[in-house]
Amino acid sequence: KRPLDLLEPAADSAIAAALAYGANKYGRQNYVQVPIRLRGYIAAIKRHCDDILDGEDIASDSGLSHWAHIGANVHVVLGALQAGTLIDDRGPEVRT
Repeated sequence: KRPLDLLEPAADSAIAAALAYGANKYGRQNYVQVPIRLRGYIAAIKRHCDDILDGEDIASDSGLSHWAHIGANVHVVLGALQAGTLIDDRGPEVRT
């Protein structure tokens, strides 16, 4: 059994809010129905990290924490990986 009690409720709530924002924009769990490209999500995570490093805590478009968006992006990548809809477009030099 997975220890789901280890998940932080504050993180779950913040990530769920970011996922809801994405669902309103792109459709609920679209990433398990339509293939998504890994590099696009890596780029989004990097943009949110850069904003945090620049001193911005809240994303101007959503009003949500950049950390929540990072968590949501990781969630989407893992969901797409599980669903078989993740396109691994890292390039030919990828080592697994």
